[in-house]
Amino acid sequence: MSKRDEHASREMVTQVREEAKQRGKAIMQRLMASERELFLEEHPEDKGSGFYERSLLTTCGLIEDLRVPRTRSSEFYPAILPGI
Repeated sequence: MSKRDEHASREMVTQVREEAKQRGKAIMQRLMASERELFLEEHPEDKGSGFYERSLLTTCGLIEDLRVPRTRSSEFYPAILPGI
């Protein structure tokens, strides 16, 4: 394989990883928001309280600025995230 082909191959892998990270981030954020909605249906005394941001290391690399939903009571924690 020529150096040019190696560079193109590495560039393609980088692009695929970045796309996977962005799609994974979007999917995770939708799942967490849906999970919070279900939690709030089961706990009508609680309310949503915005989001906080965190980073998450995945096999595709670091996902930064992941918006994690929270509730006023702080009882909600998305199941998809590893415990801290």
